[in-house]
Amino acid sequence: MKTDELNEILACLPHGRTLFHYQKDQHIPLVLKTLIRHGQLQTIADLKQSHYAKWAGHPWVNQFLAQQPNSKATLLPLMDSLLHTETLDFPFILTAGRWGSERQYHWCQTTRRGENLVLHLNLPHSVKMAFEQVGVEDVGQYGFHPHDTVRPTLAWARLDIDLEHGQVLIEEIQSDLIRDIASSIQRAARFQDYADRRVWLMGNRIHPGQFLVAIKPFYDALYRLWSEAMLTATLHFIFDELGIYDVYYHTWEGGKRLKKLHKYGAPPRSLYSQLPERFGFATTNIGPVMLEHDPQVTRRIKAGEGDLRWYRLNV
Repeated sequence: MKTDELNEILACLPHGRTLFHYQKDQHIPLVLKTLIRHGQLQTIADLKQSHYAKWAGHPWVNQFLAQQPNSKATLLPLMDSLLHTETLDFPFILTAGRWGSERQYHWCQTTRRGENLVLHLNLPHSVKMAFEQVGVEDVGQYGFHPHDTVRPTLAWARLDIDLEHGQVLIEEIQSDLIRDIASSIQRAARFQDYADRRVWLMGNRIHPGQFLVAIKPFYDALYRLWSEAMLTATLHFIFDELGIYDVYYHTWEGGKRLKKLHKYGAPPRSLYSQLPERFGFATTNIGPVMLEHDPQVTRRIKAGEGDLRWYRLNV
C-alpha cells in the first residue's frame, strides 16, 4: 500500500501495547462467531453443509450441538458457549509497524510497490528475562527482518491493506526466533556434557546445559503453536481493528511467483498450505482487487506458467 495510506491506518490504531491471550484452536470460535454474526451461518444444518463442517466435530462445538433438539436450531447461542482453557501461562503483546519500500520492494518481498503493515507477536518481559538469565541478549531483534524495537519479537505477519475495496492480503507469516532456538538447541545438546564449555548460541557465548534447561521448555511449548497464534492474532486484528472481513493469503507457488522468490529463499510450504487450510481458507483463482491495478504484478501473473491461485477467507 502507499505510504500515506499506511500512515493513516497506523495513526488510527491504539497506541501502546495490546495484550493477546492465546488459546489453542482459538481460530475456530473466532471465525464461527464472525460467520454467525454476519448471517452466513444461522442453523446447525447450515454449519454441517458448509465449508466449515469439519469444525462440527471439534469438542467445543460438538458439545453444543449435542444439546440442541434438531438441525434447525439456531447457532446464535454457540457464540457464548465457545469457551476453553488457555494453554500458555503468559500473554503475547501485539504491536504494529511498517515494512517495505517504493524502490526496493523486491528485496523487501512485497508483492507490489509500497509498504506493508506489520503485526508483531511479541514476548512479555518475563520471557525476555528468562533468556537474559542464561546469557541471551537482544532476543528477537533481527535487523534485516521486521521486529519490535523494544520487545522480543516471536513472529510477525505482513499485510497489504486495500481500504477502498475492503480487502487484506497476508503477504507473509514468519518467525526467525523459533528457527534460531531450534538450531541452538541442537548445538547445545552436542556440548551439554562439557561443564566448563561455552558455545555460541543465538549470537551469544552461553553454557549449553543452562540454555537447554531454561529455553527448551519454552521452545517445546511454542514451536507447534506459534504460527497458529500469529494467524489468529492477525485475523483478530483484521476483523476488530480494521473492520475488514475479506482476507487473502498467498499460496506457496503463487507467493514465490509474485514476490519473485528464488527456490532457496522460499518459505516453509506448510505455512502456505496446511496453516490457511486449518483456518478455513478456501482456494480461489480470483485474486485481490488491489493487484489488478498494478501493471508489474499483472505482467508477473501473465508471465508465469499454470493458473495462479490464492487462499481466501470471506466472512
